[in-house]
Amino acid sequence: DQAEELALKHNIKLTPVKLRPRTDYSLLFSMAENSTGLLGVIMIPPGEGIPQTVYERLLQTVRRVVAADQFTDFSLPGLYGVCGDQVRQGYLLMDELLRNGHRRIGYIVSRSATSNHRERFDAYREALAEAGIGFDPALAVSGIEGGGEMEFGFRAMRELLSRGKPFTALMATNDEIALGAISAAREA
Repeated sequence: DQAEELALKHNIKLTPVKLRPRTDYSLLFSMAENSTGLLGVIMIPPGEGIPQTVYERLLQTVRRVVAADQFTDFSLPGLYGVCGDQVRQGYLLMDELLRNGHRRIGYIVSRSATSNHRERFDAYREALAEAGIGFDPALAVSGIEGGGEMEFGFRAMRELLSRGKPFTALMATNDEIALGAISAAREA
């Protein structure tokens, strides 16, 4: 809504296009190639990001592409990125859990090595330390292989529960992992 208001204020045409994981980008390419006066594209990608080749092709037609995508290599000329402050988001989440009395907080660490996933985990550890709570490696799960994110979350939660270390709250690197973890917790 804010983007539409800002676009209207500056006489900019805004055409939202919903992108889905593993989508066929031909509609997006066609719109970019057939639009007169199109200067740029703002993309908010689905969960696993957009292939670099999509950005490369778009940049053959438009001058700028802005992506809210933590998985993208932003070294292409004309490709710009915006990402949320992962440390602050993770810290605020932990602060909320701690203010609600949680002291034994589990964490499912994503298999992904992206910087935002590491930053969220760092925020988790930092918030524990600031609250005077030592990091307990038995409450953090990582290194489980295979499957999609939800399956990973499911298996990671089963691993965490099997350790016999009680916890009252759980953080996960992303929503898909959290959904898998919730499913495993319901089955337990």
